[in-house]
Amino acid sequence: MDGNLMLATELAECLGVSPSAVRKWKQREKLQPAGLDHLGRPLYRYDDAAEVEYATRQRSGRDPLVRRTYAPEHPDRPRRTAA
Repeated sequence: MDGNLMLATELAECLGVSPSAVRKWKQREKLQPAGLDHLGRPLYRYDDAAEVEYATRQRSGRDPLVRRTYAPEHPDRPRRTAA
């Protein structure tokens, strides 16, 4: 799996939102899958979802710069370490 392509649950964890939020973005056609995994589940690009999440925060009046976690494999952010 490409480092920038993630399942809805992985993406939600990285963005600090619920998996249902990612699915709602897809239903509302704000986010489109970039492909499918070997089981046929939709995969999303982190950058696309981050833009949707940012816009959602702006519309709701919440601080758009708040990020609770980070994107795995993102060159400007630290990688996760095993606990």
